[in-house]
Amino acid sequence: MKRGVKLEQFIVQNDLHVLNDPCQPLTFQSVNGQSWIDVTLATSNILPLVESWNVRVDWTSSDHRVIDFGIRFRKAPSTSVSSSGRFPVKKMDVNAYEVSFKELAEEKLAGLPVERKEDVEAMADTITECIVKACETSTPVHKLFKRSHPWWNRKLTFLKRQLHMLRRRRQKKQAKTGKSYPELVAFRGVLRLYRKSIRDAKRGSIRKFITKIGNEEPWGYVYQLQTERLRTETVLSTIRTASGHTCTLEETASEYFRTLVPDDDPSTETQEQVSVREFAATAPDTEEVYKILKTLKNNKAPGPDRIEVMALKKAWPIIGPHLVRHFNDCRKFSVFPKT
Repeated sequence: MKRGVKLEQFIVQNDLHVLNDPCQPLTFQSVNGQSWIDVTLATSNILPLVESWNVRVDWTSSDHRVIDFGIRFRKAPSTSVSSSGRFPVKKMDVNAYEVSFKELAEEKLAGLPVERKEDVEAMADTITECIVKACETSTPVHKLFKRSHPWWNRKLTFLKRQLHMLRRRRQKKQAKTGKSYPELVAFRGVLRLYRKSIRDAKRGSIRKFITKIGNEEPWGYVYQLQTERLRTETVLSTIRTASGHTCTLEETASEYFRTLVPDDDPSTETQEQVSVREFAATAPDTEEVYKILKTLKNNKAPGPDRIEVMALKKAWPIIGPHLVRHFNDCRKFSVFPKT
């Protein structure tokens, strides 16, 4: 018992997390007894990367059973320029947009059946694909460039331009005469100044962060970073229920949803709730959906699909019937598409 208390104190003091899954078999079993004697611990940084913690019963003849788990490796952030930017709908060729969407709709939407929930999801994906492809064929795409460093300043911009100018001048002189010693000296001098200015800018930026922005509180970000006490938000993978415990994230989410959002009981509804239910049961038509669409602001940022509000408004006579049909299919099959 004392060793168990010491282990608990060690886990709390070092901000560790227990990975053992109560839904898995016990980690130790012998003729003298069985228990959770083997404990797997992880730091806050590694916890989100660990998955599929399992106890293997028949892998070994030892009293201690084999424990295996997987680790997801994060992909390195891409430094390349992304070509999937927002669609500049103000420069859109509306006629080309309508023609392109009409051809795609006749090809992919005309014969697409909707007879079950999976068909509603497929219809949502297909409509999104048609709109995006029509936008790509009728509008130029803004490219997304990598964000500048926080320590960059105007002096560095000036030195960088001067450095490029001196490099081009030296290369031209070298190509014409085969000699460029004065230009090379000037280039190296600006290069040394440029590199020194970058080091000074980085040093000044981190000093400003540590002394002012990140150190406003004595136990704030700088202290937590230095002592490795930054904690990562975790997701509860298992909770206690009336019949035991949940074993998967899906079961946990379902239990939360069932408890926090219980089923409706029409017999206990007020008159206002009854009128709302009756209104929601009425299928919307094209005119009603278009009125709602006109209330949306044009310059709001789009979602991951990059579809702009103006792209829907400009070609509503062509897109509208497909969207309204899709909305009614979602109501009919009680589906909220993932797309």
